[in-house]
Amino acid sequence: MRRFRKAAALGLAALMAVGSVNFAGVTTGAAGLPTTDGHDKYVNKNVFDVISSDTFGTKELESPLFDKTKGSSDITDLQVPTLAYDESSIGLVWQKPEKYDNVADYNVYINGKLAGTARENYKVNAAWASQYMDSFYDYYTAQGKSDIDMVNVDIHAYRATGLEADTEYTFKVVAIDKDGKELGTAKEIKQKTTAKAEALNIKDFGAEESEGYVTYNDEINEKIVKNTKAIQAAIDACPEGGKVVIPENTDGKVFVSGALWLKSNMTLEVNGTLWASPNSDHFEIGFLMYPFYTDTRGWGLVNAMTADESNPITNVRVTGTGTLYGNGWKYGIKDTIKGDGYTSNKGESIQAGDPADTKTWGTPRYVGGNNKKVFDYGVQAADSARKYLANVFNEDGTRKYSDEQIAALDKNATGISDTDLKNAYATRSSLLIMRNCENVYVGDITIENPSNHSVNILDSRNIATTNVKVFSFDGNNGDGLGFGCSQNVVCWGNFTDTGDDNLGFGASVGEAARDCGIQTNSEIWMFNNFLREGHGGLAAGSHTGNGIQDVLF
Repeated sequence: MRRFRKAAALGLAALMAVGSVNFAGVTTGAAGLPTTDGHDKYVNKNVFDVISSDTFGTKELESPLFDKTKGSSDITDLQVPTLAYDESSIGLVWQKPEKYDNVADYNVYINGKLAGTARENYKVNAAWASQYMDSFYDYYTAQGKSDIDMVNVDIHAYRATGLEADTEYTFKVVAIDKDGKELGTAKEIKQKTTAKAEALNIKDFGAEESEGYVTYNDEINEKIVKNTKAIQAAIDACPEGGKVVIPENTDGKVFVSGALWLKSNMTLEVNGTLWASPNSDHFEIGFLMYPFYTDTRGWGLVNAMTADESNPITNVRVTGTGTLYGNGWKYGIKDTIKGDGYTSNKGESIQAGDPADTKTWGTPRYVGGNNKKVFDYGVQAADSARKYLANVFNEDGTRKYSDEQIAALDKNATGISDTDLKNAYATRSSLLIMRNCENVYVGDITIENPSNHSVNILDSRNIATTNVKVFSFDGNNGDGLGFGCSQNVVCWGNFTDTGDDNLGFGASVGEAARDCGIQTNSEIWMFNNFLREGHGGLAAGSHTGNGIQDVLF
């Protein structure tokens, strides 16, 4: 029992110790993020010396590892995360003071004028996370549903909006107590908005709205291919620093598309719904989680990648008020199917502590599939599995499974070998895939109903994600925001309701991870996120082959 207690204490203290990271004085890149030489310089070594001792957990500490009543009242590490600015907004993050026992909020000044507080701003610029956080605290504290001593989350981010393009602004941030009294000395940072970006509307390139297809025929295929080419043409034509706009939809329509490929120095602004084609042929097979993997998957609805490690995709933003819809699974609860496509069950599956206004803040729920149930429960997920089985051959060159047999498959998947079921299931596409990218910002968009993972950002550096809403519960493997083998990640103000891990990071698997020279997963800072449903809230692994280091959560 003592050994177990020590292991648990080591895990908890490790997170706490990394939480005392101080980036002050560290060499930083243009975005104000720490460089990655070393990977261990951000850890509080004194704390780790204590928790790694053989006696840790077996006797009382001589002094606390942390003391929130002592030290400076000044905030630290005020910065603008990677690409967290555009022509009309600038985002700020910082760390709370060393002495924070009396900190209630933060005043933010813009050009010498008080603009507001962090908590007020959070309610607007991280509305989903804020709403669920408030409801959680109300249920478990105000309503007396728990005797656990709750500690209010410290909100330490701010987004200034309505700014002028190509203009420098001076920001000052200072902690305040519950009475509004300022504590310590304000810290200052300057940041310039970008010039007004040239905007390319996909409609001007021939993209057309339609219903959200969940089945297809030759006519529908032709429309989707045309749309995909039109949207890709807009991306290809986008000038450096420009943006491609997916406009708001009319009359409940959407833009249906196959796989799209972003390039360097551009923004994809999704204000309408970009709906993934139900035909998995529109998402070419070829995506590997790691170079040595054998389960080959379909690429995503939106992709940014290059195989040239010496020439990464750079400076890419994916943002907007709209939705990337994966069309992966049917709506329902466990094994009860409600419908697919527009037949949403939003707000019907609630749990203790959810907001009372389910019409505004209710979440959808998808049936819980697997490699057999996918044939009944999946939409695009089922199509990709069937397409794989149609291309499995016997040694004599004949097809192993007939069209009739594949078309008749249900949740029992009778007559299909376990190996073929596993391989067919692995082909499912994720929604947003970014690989070998440098300087990435993903903000404000909604990610919904992927066939596989929601967001995969892999082998990349300098990443910021904020106010992303992920809805994939209870879809199988519906991970939320994943940062595999990536470095310098700042992830804040997001809302995730997932069928697997909410926030995940990994570093490949086995000896092959080191043989391939895959980079470690390191320097990850996550805060002010709300994690609703999920199999793992903060998931370090299970892929840990090349190391996960320096995580502040």
